[in-house]
Amino acid sequence: MKYTILLALFFSFSAMAKAPSLFVKDAGKILDVEELIAAEEDIQSIYGFENFCYKGEPNAVMTKIRVWKKKGQFFSGDGGGHVLKSLTLIRGIVTYDIAMKFEDEVVPGEFETQIVKPCKTR
Repeated sequence: MKYTILLALFFSFSAMAKAPSLFVKDAGKILDVEELIAAEEDIQSIYGFENFCYKGEPNAVMTKIRVWKKKGQFFSGDGGGHVLKSLTLIRGIVTYDIAMKFEDEVVPGEFETQIVKPCKTR
């Protein structure tokens, strides 16, 4: 009985320890964008912006993205790519989606919106 309670507490704390985050799908795997940023990978040129998904509470994910953008770590506009201009939460019936609006650096005023859906778990 004691071990069951300890295991339940361990798993609940483990679940809480993993904060909401943005992920990128690559060759059947999902990679945590926060880890890619810490490794100083160029997310835009390697993964593009078409393959994002998120886990956790969407407002918390959007807050993380805004912090990364302010620090110049996420689609910050270093020439020839896209700059993140806005984030919008789209409230659906079953899930929420995040709309990320990008502006082309080469052609200012040309925008593209990418919809980020929750990551599918198998």
